[in-house]
Amino acid sequence: MTRETWRVGDSFDRFLLDLAADRTLRLPTDPPSLEQLDLANRHGLIALVAAIDQPAIKADAWPVYVRHLSRQRVMEGTLGELLIEFARAGIRASILKGPYLDRVIYRRQGIRTYTDVDVLVEREQLAEALAVLERHPFVARIPPKVPKADKRDILVCDPSGVRFNLDLHWDLFSYSQLRGSAAGATEDAWKRAEPDPDGVLGPAWDLPAEARVAFLCSHALLDHRFRLILYRDLVEFAHHGIPWEALVRFSRDWRLRSTTYLALLIARHVLGAEVPPEALAELRPGGTPLRVLERLLPTTNLVRFDGHRPRPVNLAMVLLHDDFRTRLGLAARAPRAFPHWFRRVSWTRTRAATEDRTPAVLVVLTTNQRRGGEVFGEQLAGGLGKLGWRTKVVALADADREPRVAVAPVARRRRRDLGRANLDVIFGLRKAIKQHRPDLVFANGGGTLRYCLMAMLGLRRRSRLVYGSIGEPRYWARTSLARRLVRLQLSRTDLVTCVSEATRRQVVSFGLAPDRVKIANTGVPDLYAAARHDPSGSPLRVLFVGSLSPEKDPLMALEVTALAARHHPISLRVVGAGPLRRELEERSRKLGLKETVTFVGAVADLSPQLAWADVLVLTSRTEGLPGVVLEAAAAAVPTVAFEVGGIGEVVVHGVTGCLAPAGDAAALAAELVRLVGRPELIAGLGAA
Repeated sequence: MTRETWRVGDSFDRFLLDLAADRTLRLPTDPPSLEQLDLANRHGLIALVAAIDQPAIKADAWPVYVRHLSRQRVMEGTLGELLIEFARAGIRASILKGPYLDRVIYRRQGIRTYTDVDVLVEREQLAEALAVLERHPFVARIPPKVPKADKRDILVCDPSGVRFNLDLHWDLFSYSQLRGSAAGATEDAWKRAEPDPDGVLGPAWDLPAEARVAFLCSHALLDHRFRLILYRDLVEFAHHGIPWEALVRFSRDWRLRSTTYLALLIARHVLGAEVPPEALAELRPGGTPLRVLERLLPTTNLVRFDGHRPRPVNLAMVLLHDDFRTRLGLAARAPRAFPHWFRRVSWTRTRAATEDRTPAVLVVLTTNQRRGGEVFGEQLAGGLGKLGWRTKVVALADADREPRVAVAPVARRRRRDLGRANLDVIFGLRKAIKQHRPDLVFANGGGTLRYCLMAMLGLRRRSRLVYGSIGEPRYWARTSLARRLVRLQLSRTDLVTCVSEATRRQVVSFGLAPDRVKIANTGVPDLYAAARHDPSGSPLRVLFVGSLSPEKDPLMALEVTALAARHHPISLRVVGAGPLRRELEERSRKLGLKETVTFVGAVADLSPQLAWADVLVLTSRTEGLPGVVLEAAAAAVPTVAFEVGGIGEVVVHGVTGCLAPAGDAAALAAELVRLVGRPELIAGLGAA
């Protein structure tokens, strides 16, 4: 397998390969498009692109690289603090990939970009390491174990605004595909690890080179996408010096020859890594999947490779294993490794037959009530329409009150009727799908996923299904039966988009593969910035925005206001409509707040309300990531809220707003009282 026989795609693909291999560049004749620049960034090569002395290329690549670099400096500072804390607690920790490779292995520092940090600790010291992280002020919470992997993805929120994942591993080879392999390999690596108290990033432990290389090989090969930076890591490691005999022995002892051999083979033939042929010959195991991959990979454009698509190379990769009996077991379970194989193939054939037409999307909303989720769906369709897509928006039910978005319901059903499977809603949605013939159906929150699955059942032409999870699934699925139903529904989607990291973790906890769950960052229009104002003195003007329903808990907002009003006059304005309106009015009278609380009702334009407010208060029991927090931030209005869902990801306590434990009315009232009479503090939070 030589570079001449390797399929490399178009000129930009060859450019990326040459860039990763540090070969003489054949610069593209035209400046890279945004799509090509994104491809370079995904491959981890944006630093190398930014270093090219060509203004047309550098103008777009340099800002992206600078953002990476500034984030990495913050990440390295936090990592250094954590390594010191680990050392004080007697915990042995080693840095994997990213910053370690950039500082220790790479000949040119600064070209190895990374977006998260991987740290390995001993299995026996995991509980102590988690306790250290739990005490760290930048760590909000410790999430559960990542499904099918021996690690925890821990979100670190630096006060500067930088957020990144610290992936805490306790097994180097935790891929589920490697079952039966490498049992004890991590413990063996720890036995031969050496302390490095004066490490460039902090006091850490240096694993044996052969263990690191075997880990990098398995990570590079079993990743769902071919990433050039992972193979560039092997190129740099080979140049740095690899003890080949020790690597061969380590791979044989722990049945890692298949992944180590194949990754080094790709690194040698594609990027020119200094891998001795005799080492490859000793590493090469037997097995049909390996021989198939040796024939298929040279004909595969790995620059554009997507491991989620049903191709023979993916199936051979799933069956890759040193042990023959394990390969037979993997072959028996292979259909489970591709649950969407036939659906994806069917969709691909359908798309190929209709390539001459523009892509179509059907956005499905719960109702046409003008609320955050519905407004987002309307804006999404408008944005895709500007890109040339054929778009259509439908609602499952008609709202029973104004204001509404300009979306027609598929059936004249009120929201309260959607709890059961209504046949007229199902058939109305099915009719809309048949008429619009969408390539993609986007089910936006609420009960839309359930109805989309029922409406699409048995259709000859299958559209891809994307579910937009805008809340906390675990809050709504509280019983064992409800959790099973949610798990079943989510398993039938092609992709799930989440509005926050908290929502993403919960979706993954239902058994969905992490690569099928993405965060779609929320934004707000510039128009809210026009509502900027100067905070008032007295009384404190507090704004509540949301549906007057139990999950938003507006009754708690009244309780908090009553507690805070004992210390200072407060004016509360409630914006929204819902079933709790009468109860709220009665409760405000009982609390003596009749003169200080104003019920505005639902509004189409929130800007005047934000211009009036000093602070926004949220007392929700559950949230995904409320858009009103972002709208208030754009208008320089700080938020005071319970820390539920993704609120803690957009409100930095003491910097851009104030947070209190969920359900603690006294604590939230205390945060409001702290802002009373301090317009300079409110202005500072709003400006941040």
